[in-house]
Amino acid sequence: MKIDEDVLKCVGFIAARRVDGSYRLCGSVFFVGLSPGAEPNTANEIVWITARHVIDGIRSLGLSEAHIRLNQRNGETRWVSTQLSEWFMLPDQTCDVAILRRDLMDWDDHKVVGPNFFLTDEVQTKIQFGVTDEVIVTGLFTHRAGNRRNVPIVRIGNIASLNHEEKVSTKLGEMPAYLIECRSIGGLSGSPVFVLTGVERALNGKVLNGDSHVYLLGLIHGHYDVLDSAIDEVDAAGGLTANRVNTGIAIVTPFWRLQKVFEAFRTQ
Repeated sequence: MKIDEDVLKCVGFIAARRVDGSYRLCGSVFFVGLSPGAEPNTANEIVWITARHVIDGIRSLGLSEAHIRLNQRNGETRWVSTQLSEWFMLPDQTCDVAILRRDLMDWDDHKVVGPNFFLTDEVQTKIQFGVTDEVIVTGLFTHRAGNRRNVPIVRIGNIASLNHEEKVSTKLGEMPAYLIECRSIGGLSGSPVFVLTGVERALNGKVLNGDSHVYLLGLIHGHYDVLDSAIDEVDAAGGLTANRVNTGIAIVTPFWRLQKVFEAFRTQ
């Protein structure tokens, strides 16, 4: 399966800056347009999104800034400094979403996920997505982040559970979430998760026309820990706690929770 360029280019990396001026990569950021643009497949009202716990992890280091590394069209990268206080979050700590209002520059080599990617109720009815449908995760792999440019890793998996009514126990509290069969690792926190149903699919014994487009299912929170069935939250270093084993099930903050943050963000 060949994925859209938009899915690969909508991701940047977020970091904490050390005292010596070097950067410590912590997670992933992706770029979303909240309203349609004038041209097809374009978007306005650009926001940058990551997981709330990534921002809180940087704050716990006694820092006041998060730094975003962006690819540029000239083959290099640039760093963008943001104040932690600029990142918008809901009072509900279990909503693991942080949003920043910031534009991309013309020389940035990135794409924006516009409303045509949103997994709205209407789209859900149309594509009838469900358990076993394929998902794509793009984001930071801390062991191979790239030197001159960001090199996002792509992980392929499938939806394991959409039952967000039965909340998942996390270090942030009881959280409504989707589960996907896709190993979540340090650095993927805040990564976008896309669902793809395919151009044809079988449902209840019938072959239906699918949709070759990918839709934003949500963003990565973390993964289940095999020792105590709790979330092994990615720390500010983008690393994993010692002596813990990833079960292969990742936790996804659903798109409908993103929508609630969008609504609150626009009315603040």
